[in-house]
Parts: sequence; C-alpha cells; structure tokens
Amino acid sequence: MASRICNRKGRACLCLTVVFSFLFFWSKGLCYDFELWDHGPTGHDTVLIHAELDERPLFLYFHVKGDKLCERMDRAYLQASQVENYLRDLYKVELDPTRGEDEKALAQRYGVKNYPAFLMTIPAFKIKPVRVHPFFKDRDMSIDEFLQAIRNKIAFMYGKKAFSFYEARQYDGALKYYRMILDYSPGDVYAYYAMGVVYHTMGVELKERKYLKEAEKMLMKALDIEPGHKESREELAKLRSRH
Repeated sequence: MASRICNRKGRACLCLTVVFSFLFFWSKGLCYDFELWDHGPTGHDTVLIHAELDERPLFLYFHVKGDKLCERMDRAYLQASQVENYLRDLYKVELDPTRGEDEKALAQRYGVKNYPAFLMTIPAFKIKPVRVHPFFKDRDMSIDEFLQAIRNKIAFMYGKKAFSFYEARQYDGALKYYRMILDYSPGDVYAYYAMGVVYHTMGVELKERKYLKEAEKMLMKALDIEPGHKESREELAKLRSRH
C-alpha cells in the first residue's frame, strides 16, 4: 500500500513538473526579450552615434512593461520573423520610461506621451522622428502593411534629401541618397524613376550619352516593377525623343 501511494505521489510530482515547465517556457515565448536590440540610455547613445555617422535609419521603441497594448505590439509585430529579419542589422534601441529617469527623459525628448511608440528617424538629416503605429480603431495593420509603412517612411526621408541635392544640381549626391532607398526597399519604383530623371538631366546638361543610357535603364527598371507607372512612362518618352 505504501509503495502504491509513493508511486502515485511520484507520478503526480512528475506531472506537475511537466506542467510547470510547459507554462514557464510558454510564458517566456509570450515575452519579447529584445535580444537583437540595444537597450536603455547607453544603448541609445551608442546607436545614435553610429546611425548619424553612417547616415542610416534609427528605430526607437518606447514601451512599458506589463502594458497590454505594448505586449500586443511585441507579440504581433516585433516578434514576427519577417519584422525581426528586416530590422536585424539596423540600428534600433528599446526604451522603457518606467525603468528610470534617464529613459523617462528620452521619452520627453522625443515627444512620446503614449505607448507603445515605434519611431524612426535618420539622425544625420536632423529631422523629427516619425511614428509607425499599426493599431487603428477599426483594424490592425497586417505584418506586410507594417513593414511597408516602415519602408515608405525611410524612402520619404532619403527621397527628400536626394531631391534637395537634385535641386542644387549636385547630381552625385542625389543619386547616392536615391540608391540608399533601395537598401531598405529594393523594389521601390520611385527610387528608380527618380534616378532615371537625375541621369536624364545629367545627360542633357553634360551632353554625355552614357548618362542617357543609364537614365533609360533606370526607367525601364521602374516599369518592370510597375508597368503602369505614369511618370516613368512619360520620362522615358521624353528621353527617347532626344535620341
């Protein structure tokens, strides 16, 4: 009788151990650990310096531990493999204003009042960070929509910088920043179209046929991606009328 009781107790303890182990690892899966991110004020200062020197985007994620919407953001977006892979080699830092005064001060510095706040900027350009918020009143963004929103904001910032160089007739600088769009959005139609315009302008002003050939190549690439792209079609027609 005593041996049966011991066996039952042993089986019960084993079952409890399995259950608790399952719950422990399951709960860990629900908590995003930000393993690939920099952390806190020190991490912020480090990635800010590197992003500024490299003229690259910087992502800042302000969140509060235990907040349900923040946890939803972590699980639904940041933990998604597509998002992790996209952000993997980019400069990014996570900050929790409840961890201390320094992180609270950074939230104030960036104008963050509501959480979660997923911000993106290019520090070298001295522009105000923009927010990518996937939650709407009637629906949430899909993973693809969230990533496309990030790509669009990066493209806008580099595109604006590139256009300022184009207006100043500094064409090499314009091409540099349009090309940088493609580092983050390889199929960006606007980047190829804009480079086509720059090369076209260079060919006309410098009377160099090689630039006209490059212009045609860029515009054809844009039309390969989006055959109905009106601006690329019109620019290509102007270009070919010069031949």
